[in-house]
Amino acid sequence: MSFCLFHFQAAVRAVQIAKTRGVKNLILYTDSQYLINGITKWIGGWKKREWKTSAGEPVKNKEDFEALEMEISDISIKWIHAKCKSGIDGCDQADKLAKKGAGLKDKGDKSQEVKHKENEAKNNNE
Repeated sequence: MSFCLFHFQAAVRAVQIAKTRGVKNLILYTDSQYLINGITKWIGGWKKREWKTSAGEPVKNKEDFEALEMEISDISIKWIHAKCKSGIDGCDQADKLAKKGAGLKDKGDKSQEVKHKENEAKNNNE
């Protein structure tokens, strides 16, 4: 699973939760400018070109954009690009969790590396 996929999953899940709580207007923070531009600026052109970029290449994450577009069709969203390490509440923690979930190592977090080494040692002893 790619790291980019987690941005889509997080956005879809946030919208789903908001909708179950009756939210009609949502502010969604993400550090993925690709996600924001794709869903707010580029998707119309991609669809007109049968999911090709302006350069004629297939759109990456087509299925993810389709799923997100369907999920957001009945809710108003203000998308905000939030850079990681920006001090925005929850943004830095979300970044760490997404990296862990994607199997990537956060340079400042050694716990995943330690757990991996412990599991490796355990598996070698079995």
